[in-house]
Amino acid sequence: MVRKLSSLLRMLLSSNEAESQIKQVDIDLREACLVCGIVLIDSPLYKQFRVCPGCKFHYGLSARDRIQGIVDPGSFKEINRSIASIDPTSASSKSVYRARIYADQKRTGLYEAIVTGVCSIGGSATTLIALDFGFMGGSISSVVGEKVALAFEHAARRKLPLVAIVTSGGSRVHEGLLSLLQMGKITVSADRFSEKGLPLISVLANPTTGQAFASLANLADITLAEPGAIVGFSTSRAIKDSDTKSNRLPINNAESQLSYGMIDAIVDRTELNETLATLLDLTNPEFRLSYRKKTKRKQTPLPKQRAWQSVGLARHTKRPTSIDYINRIVLNFFELKGDRSTGEDPAILGGLGHLGGQTVMVIGQERGGERSGETHDGMTSPAGFRKAVRLMRLAEKFEIPVITLIDTPGPNQGAESEQQGLGNSIASTMSIMASLNVPTIAAIIGQGGSEGALALAIADRVLMMQNAIYTVMAPEEAANLMFDKSTTNEEAAESLRLTAADCLELNIVDEVVGEPLGAAHESPDAAARQLRRIILAHLTDIGDWSGFRRSRRRYRKFRQIGEFTKNLSPQTELNQSFSRFTEPSKSAASRINDAELHFQETKSLEKIDPNDHVHGVSDD
Repeated sequence: MVRKLSSLLRMLLSSNEAESQIKQVDIDLREACLVCGIVLIDSPLYKQFRVCPGCKFHYGLSARDRIQGIVDPGSFKEINRSIASIDPTSASSKSVYRARIYADQKRTGLYEAIVTGVCSIGGSATTLIALDFGFMGGSISSVVGEKVALAFEHAARRKLPLVAIVTSGGSRVHEGLLSLLQMGKITVSADRFSEKGLPLISVLANPTTGQAFASLANLADITLAEPGAIVGFSTSRAIKDSDTKSNRLPINNAESQLSYGMIDAIVDRTELNETLATLLDLTNPEFRLSYRKKTKRKQTPLPKQRAWQSVGLARHTKRPTSIDYINRIVLNFFELKGDRSTGEDPAILGGLGHLGGQTVMVIGQERGGERSGETHDGMTSPAGFRKAVRLMRLAEKFEIPVITLIDTPGPNQGAESEQQGLGNSIASTMSIMASLNVPTIAAIIGQGGSEGALALAIADRVLMMQNAIYTVMAPEEAANLMFDKSTTNEEAAESLRLTAADCLELNIVDEVVGEPLGAAHESPDAAARQLRRIILAHLTDIGDWSGFRRSRRRYRKFRQIGEFTKNLSPQTELNQSFSRFTEPSKSAASRINDAELHFQETKSLEKIDPNDHVHGVSDD
């Protein structure tokens, strides 16, 4: 449906006329801001970026001006410029459509509503797509769809990332169904590009709606938006016409889409070049950690302390949280937000960054410390778990390690969480993490509460801070549910075996990270240095594992947790049952009673060969 423009342009105007009239046209400068009224004509910020220095309103830019604002100077080279459609419009509308096309060509200096090319951004070679709202509203025509597909194919061949600047206001109705089907063309081209493990980053400008929003904008791995941009599939008018019962119309702008979990970040135009340069560097990792000198590490001796003391330290309001550790050990961290489904959960903090020069995906449960109310005290909702899954899949696509920082009293068990599929989101998170084909390290830095913690702990290596806890439930809850009324919280904590020393003894964690004197909150910098050093050591250990070895080791690691036997004699089983119920709060008679009851419940087990004694699964 497309061919070179040189053979078709004569249908509209002569070649000489085209050269003289189709040229870049600058958008007129405004004297005063339409929003706040401040004088703009003398503002360097407005002249360079078309941003009001007062209210920060972002005015429209042409595609070429947008390109020049983000690429390295002199690096952009346009590709596939002279592409044109074989005129698919009906005879009745042909002349009107041609006139519209010609008028917009003359006014904007573009052949169509898109510019594609190659460039460098922050030194990273990149393929670039920019839609132009000034050309028929940036709508997707056959030519636009073809140029997008060609850009994806070019990027895939050259193994280049692709950045798409999207600003579009609807459909190219003049081309009918062919315009609609360009969404399918863009989708299959983007999928083929994605199979190469290359990043697609979209930047949503004002406005981004309709077909472009439902295809190019939302197929991206990472989605940015300009402040205040109108962003959403439906316009306000369409929403009002469809939802006649509602008196309150949703505001479809960048800020609302961020709260809905649909975009990753809102980036001011003045910071877009630096942001894209950082993301392109992070999503195209070139370096991997290796040992200069490999030595065998020994577990630091752990001082003895009571379980209830660990509980208090793990819950300390000044204890470092995930963001505290990320700020200290990860460079160039860029937070990614949203689950692309139901919302944005502040209890899960995740993003890309550099650790020891290597790109990593960090996913942390953010307890919030003294600001715990803002993050729901780290209690993760289904949206948070789904966001974690999304980030894990991105890490696998880009072949970068995943590091999780665990600090939660448990999942958010409210009615809304249940309606959104809490159990399903926990199971999905565990399943995805267990199957990742990249190195994974989990570090329990504070409270490791029940399923909320386990969902992010199915990793190749599990670390635990010295004063952290890992438990099936809170000691207070256990004291009420499991024991009699005389049992104290301290006794319940001891019975739960929730300390780092207990978890190390049970082979639940691989190493305990020592803390400075007085615990991590006394010296967060020292605690972060310790954690960073041990994460780097383990990351180097497992970084070169093959996919087969990684899968096998991870399976065996969790398959062998716990000790089991099927050939105990009745007396041995009775003795074990007796020892299991030796809580200090119970009388001897009560403990014997409990042990005998347990024996009666289990003596009906089938008889097994006496030689069949299993202690987990061998790692050989």
